[in-house]
Amino acid sequence: MGGTGPKAYVFYGCFTCGIAALTTFLMWSEASLPLGVSAMLGVNAAALFCMGLDKSLSRSATVRFPEAILYLVALFGGVP
Repeated sequence: MGGTGPKAYVFYGCFTCGIAALTTFLMWSEASLPLGVSAMLGVNAAALFCMGLDKSLSRSATVRFPEAILYLVALFGGVP
């Protein structure tokens, strides 16, 4: 996945939403937490994972997460 064109935004956006949705579902179903709490934990887990991955990608010469995706995750409550 090269560049920061529309394909990169779609890929990283879907990747981040998938992490948030999977974490939310697992917290809600397995830990029996309320859905609101599970959603906040899911968004925070996605933010932590994506920002950590972006940090590790910045050390190498590969493509990084678009900043717009990271800002949207932070806007939805993701505080790593």
